[in-house]
Parts: sequence; structure tokens; C-alpha cells
Amino acid sequence: MTHIFPPPDRSSEPLFLVPWQVPAFAGLFVAIHLALQFAPPAYQGWVYATFALVPARFLTGDAGLTALAAANLLTYGFIHFNWMHVLVNVALLMAASGPVNRNCGPVRMVVLFAVCTIAGGICHVLVYWGGNGPVIGASAGAAGLIAAAMRYRSRQLSRGEIVAPIMRPPVWTFTLFWIGINLALFLWDVLGGGAMSGYATIAHIGGYLAGLFLAPVMVRGARPKTWPRQA
Repeated sequence: MTHIFPPPDRSSEPLFLVPWQVPAFAGLFVAIHLALQFAPPAYQGWVYATFALVPARFLTGDAGLTALAAANLLTYGFIHFNWMHVLVNVALLMAASGPVNRNCGPVRMVVLFAVCTIAGGICHVLVYWGGNGPVIGASAGAAGLIAAAMRYRSRQLSRGEIVAPIMRPPVWTFTLFWIGINLALFLWDVLGGGAMSGYATIAHIGGYLAGLFLAPVMVRGARPKTWPRQA
């Protein structure tokens, strides 16, 4: 006799498989952009002019503008040009924040994002030294989270690994892809006379490399215990 059993009750399971901190963090950028859309045009202009990253500000010789330029290494990551810009970056953050949050916790996840944003900003300023073109967007920080997530997801726990080695696929293959596509866009920008100047390609690379190398440091507790080895 065949017995048909009803499916198990799944009402106690969460609707989404990510903790609330991940969509809350990604939603912060949507909220900021939404608030700007309802702000007066003059205030919008002030926000973009004040918080964007402009390399030339480091050369003014004015102490106030130099301090602002240093702060802009972080603030540029929280504002976006339009809805397409913010939604693409939010999608990247949603994809990468889950593994980083599980391994590092929400505080270290935000710290890693901030450090990678700053690293990407520094790289952009060095390459475009003295330039007047403003840069905005969370993509450098998101790139760093993606790099860290790749190392967390590709590790082999049975070997006691905290993170995957950089030279293990798919970490190194995605790294080559990420650096290659952004370098190609950068060269297109240079050879095309600014045809791709709206893309912070160097910041993308700098943020990614920061996340790639900081992933072991940012694991929860800073000194995580190794997993037991299996025969």
C-alpha cells in the first residue's frame, strides 16, 4: 500500500534566506537617492557638488577643501547619478553582502565596504590626479564585498581554510575578468578622449583588490578558529 504524506509545514521558515541587515544596508542607498529626488534642486546640486570625489580638490592649497577632499574618499560612495546607477549598485551589494555578513557580521561588513570605497577613491585620485571630473557611486565598495564574498564562498572548510587562496578558481578567474574588463574600459576612456569618463573603472579595481586582500582580516572575531581537518 502506498502512503501519501503531506508536505512538511514550512510556515516557520523565513521568506528570504538573507538576514535583515543585508537588504537594510542595500536599501540605505535607495533611501538616500529617493530623498535627493524629493529635495529642492538647489539642495541636490549642493549635495552632489559637496560629496562627490573630485581629484583637483587635493591641489587647491586650501585646508578646508583638502579636508573635504579627504572626506569625499568615503562620501562619494553614498550618492548616485540616477535610478539605473543606484539599482545596479544595490544589486551588486545584495549579491555580495550575504556571504560577507555571515562571515564578518554586519559591523565588519559595513567597515569593509567603507575601507574598499576609500581604497577605490584613492586609486582614482592617483590615476586622475588634478582632474575636475566628479565621481560618485557605491561600486568600488560593492566590488570589495564581491571580492571578499568570492574568497569566503570558494574556501574548503574540510581543509581548515578561513578563506580560499587567491589563486584558486573561481577566485583568480573572476579577478582576472574584473580587472580585465575595467582596464579595457579605462583604456577606452583614455584612447577615446573621455568616452567612458562616467565609469570609475580605476576605483572599481582598487576597491576590488582591497576586498580581496582584506577578506581574511575581516572574518568575524579577526582571529577566527580554524575548522577541524577531515581525513
